[in-house]
Amino acid sequence: MPKAQELERLPAAILAGGRSSRMGKNKALLPLGNSTVIERIIGTVRPLCDPLFLVADFEEEYRFLGLPVYPDIYKNSGPLTGIHSALSHAKTDRVVVLSCDLPFVSSDVLLHLIGWTGECDALVLSDRGRIHPLCGIYRKRSLNIIDTALRREERSVQSFLRTINTVTIDLSDCPSISPAVLTNLNTPETYQACLDLITREHLN
Repeated sequence: MPKAQELERLPAAILAGGRSSRMGKNKALLPLGNSTVIERIIGTVRPLCDPLFLVADFEEEYRFLGLPVYPDIYKNSGPLTGIHSALSHAKTDRVVVLSCDLPFVSSDVLLHLIGWTGECDALVLSDRGRIHPLCGIYRKRSLNIIDTALRREERSVQSFLRTINTVTIDLSDCPSISPAVLTNLNTPETYQACLDLITREHLN
């Protein structure tokens, strides 16, 4: 695995614009260990990526983080519009895109993604065949394709990934990386499971 100092420092966009409907409250701001979920993610990403910014509609909720916050350009259009906003505001060809509900995303995962040297439009992770499109790297040249899809009200991320050159890295091929890094914190039950894991593993 490459070392952080050997890699290009890409910008990272953390998508925090979801409605958290299954959780019933803003999952990004839930306490987890000694910080909130989103602070935990930022703490993992900051040493490897620069600059960091958020994609969210309610800037005032995240002002305490001291990061730029950009709203979705297309409203109420799901995670595809988050990727669209991330690419629209990134200043470089490639941008790391992460959902705000991945509390256990690790530096090992990010190093694996950033250090991948192949050619593609999107590089995403999967676990046992299930693709996780909001833990990956996207290229700006896909922006027009997303824009066209959203104008047509086509909102499926999976359909979009099938129209571009997408490479998937399955965690089964990365034995040193725990599948827990792709735990999605979406419901009160998964939140409790995350709290239990932190207590059990003495994680901060």
